[in-house]
Amino acid sequence: MGVRHLPRVDLYWPHGGAHGATLAALNKPCRGRHATFVELERGLLEGGQARAVACVSELVREELERHYPAAAERLHLVPNGVDLDRFRPAERGPARARLGELLGWPEEVPRLSFVARHPIPKGFELCCEALSALGGRPWRLLLAGAAGHRRWLRLARARGLPADRVAVVERVDGLDLAAGVDLHLAPSRRDPCPLAVLEALAAGTPALVSDAVGAADAVIGGVGGEVLPLGAPRRWSAAIGAWLERLRSEAPRPDLVRRGVEERGLGPWLERLEELLVSTASASGRVREP
Repeated sequence: MGVRHLPRVDLYWPHGGAHGATLAALNKPCRGRHATFVELERGLLEGGQARAVACVSELVREELERHYPAAAERLHLVPNGVDLDRFRPAERGPARARLGELLGWPEEVPRLSFVARHPIPKGFELCCEALSALGGRPWRLLLAGAAGHRRWLRLARARGLPADRVAVVERVDGLDLAAGVDLHLAPSRRDPCPLAVLEALAAGTPALVSDAVGAADAVIGGVGGEVLPLGAPRRWSAAIGAWLERLRSEAPRPDLVRRGVEERGLGPWLERLEELLVSTASASGRVREP
């Protein structure tokens, strides 16, 4: 089993989907080593050098089929799993307290999270634009995972966000990030299947995600969040405002939010991946009966 950039493999597991689509989302040209990566991928999928392909989301499966139609019958959906034992609604109170202590945020102010090593393709500018349109409504935004916090704070201020409402932290405990906030935002241009969304839902945190996010199928509309069109800041602003109002007027229901991922634990995920690996090996004659 191989992940990427290989000339031949039995089971190919491309977490990031089609490399060309990744480059387009990052606005990078297909040249140099990236051109080599795309050629290797074409050999695996179009050339048949991969016997089977595990797709982490339906978005990835459709994307690979569109780029490499000859591989359609070898594409198998194995959606990413999430650690349901670690990420639980029962952790929300302690996680909120730890995150509040880390950031110095008041307890009563709604907290929003945005997770990205590369914030631009994940839609950070849209996020800032949507939040700036909310006026004086109280909220705090945590950008987690990005290096160079000054750069992102400058961008947030340039997009109309007050500096004291935004925190940028490169490293933060994943459980505190998932369970210690009120709403997770993922307005990505393209994201094959972000674990941050699955972990937030497992912990009972609603998520607003774009329709270019592979984990969107885990969001139960109206309960676990919303799936919104890519690149529509007014829609995003209205949705965030509606959820902030909902947080103010209604008691949270993290148990209902979690239902979107209850069948996506690590056990079933690994079993499905193992089944595909064994069946691929059996078909190639590499597994012999004892």
